[in-house]
Amino acid sequence: MAELAAISERKKRRVNWLRQLYQWHWISSGICLIGMVLFALTGLTLNHAGQIEARPVVVGKDATLPPAIVARLGMSLRELEELRDGLTRVIDASRDERVSPEPGG
Repeated sequence: MAELAAISERKKRRVNWLRQLYQWHWISSGICLIGMVLFALTGLTLNHAGQIEARPVVVGKDATLPPAIVARLGMSLRELEELRDGLTRVIDASRDERVSPEPGG
């Protein structure tokens, strides 16, 4: 009688493990499916960039640092002006670069 109970208990454990495995199989399959769909969408957008219409918008803003922040930086007014001029040159150079909507172009 004890042997039958032990066999029955082993079968119950096995069934529970199989149910858990089956459930995790479906969950992992769903996650993989979502990943594959996202991968396909990004591939389509990269390979057909010329067919997707986009218009770049450039927004420029000027601001002045409050004197308290300038004092905390420990920089003189001349150093701040040099920094500003250097950053302006970098920004202007990047504006001159044109982005091609064609892949590889």
